[in-house]
Amino acid sequence: MKWEYEYRRYEYELNKDSLVFDVGGYKGEFTKNIVEKFGCTVHLFEPITAFIDKIPIYPKVKYVNAGLSDRTRLARINVHADGTSLYGMVGLFNEIQLYAVRDYMYAEQINHIDLIKINIEGDEFPLLLHMIDTGIIELFDNIQVQFHQVIPDAVKFRDAITVLLGNTHTREWCYEWIWESWKIK
Repeated sequence: MKWEYEYRRYEYELNKDSLVFDVGGYKGEFTKNIVEKFGCTVHLFEPITAFIDKIPIYPKVKYVNAGLSDRTRLARINVHADGTSLYGMVGLFNEIQLYAVRDYMYAEQINHIDLIKINIEGDEFPLLLHMIDTGIIELFDNIQVQFHQVIPDAVKFRDAITVLLGNTHTREWCYEWIWESWKIK
């Protein structure tokens, strides 16, 4: 039996002309479901080559072998299946490419995203703060995020970010520390 949030994760007003960012693509399940349901264009971001190479090829999907973050840089990431994180301390480490979301959007000439799904094991905090601080948060109609308690004071950071998100977006639903969804006001 699937939890209720698994169904809600795909309840958006999207169509074949919509643009979706899947940040933290892992096995590509979210992209697969979005493409099959709506036929929209997806930019799937997955910095681990071994993961992105295993994702099936879908129409209208741009596969980006990098992550999105608050700044463009190379980083060391702890590879640990679906717990792969910049904040891990055990396992195998890989060097990965990260792009500041604003830099990526500028380079790709993107000025509107219908939905961004963020599941990046702790780096959601700097990513969302970057989006808020630069004002590009208003270019995202819907934000679906999974917050993770892998950094010190994660609860305080999440609370602060949700207050800031409330300036531009309304929380549509929330399964705390699992998934939540925000819609532009």
